[in-house]
Amino acid sequence: MLNLENFSLKLLEDLSLTHTHAQLDKSGNHIRILCVGYIVELALLELFSDYKTHNNYVDILNRILDSINEFEHTDVGKIDFDKIYPLVKNQQDIVDAPEWLYRSYFLNLNICYVQDTGTSKRILTKHLLDEDKDISMKSIHEAAYKNLAKLQWTLEQPDENLDVYMVYGNHYSGSILGLNDLLDQVKSRLGNTFLTAMPNADLVIFSIDRTNEAELLKQIIHDDPLPRTSELLYRYDKDTFYYYDMNDILKIVK
Repeated sequence: MLNLENFSLKLLEDLSLTHTHAQLDKSGNHIRILCVGYIVELALLELFSDYKTHNNYVDILNRILDSINEFEHTDVGKIDFDKIYPLVKNQQDIVDAPEWLYRSYFLNLNICYVQDTGTSKRILTKHLLDEDKDISMKSIHEAAYKNLAKLQWTLEQPDENLDVYMVYGNHYSGSILGLNDLLDQVKSRLGNTFLTAMPNADLVIFSIDRTNEAELLKQIIHDDPLPRTSELLYRYDKDTFYYYDMNDILKIVK
């Protein structure tokens, strides 16, 4: 059985036979395949976990190729609006892939848009808007959040003795801060000022604005496995997000 490094390299090599624009991202955690109007992003840790469980490398490769083939036989410039979702990416991701279609989320975080097939994610790029003038940033954003609102999510309190709440369970949990229903629930439990963290795109954490809880959230961020969406802690106050530690602004600038 392959280890993670060899699995990743073999998958990249095999995909490169038919898709010359396949490459590892700078973090080494994703394979990205550049196509016209979109980028297919493969999460290597998820695929490797599947491989370890089922020892099914050939099946994984075939599923990926079938998924890409489905994309390529879609009419140029067309997307399935029922499968679009908002995905949180940090500022460095945008610097590394400026062709992505995105909009600002808050502070150092952005929202990209993906078409999700279950096997892979098709990250939409700016070229898509050039291909079809009937598709707009507004229509994509509205469709993404309409689909997100249909997903099941619950504001969970892991420990009733702690004023800490979480939303997790799907790849787009981090994007739900764009849903007013969630913010209303959080405010009803923690007040109009609270702390939040988003160590990865499928986990968002909230807590009361106190030092002990802040330290707990920082520890959760530290313990969360790489790659992380954000290593920073944020404060929400009067409908605006701020860095909890203002020194983090210097980290972003650098």
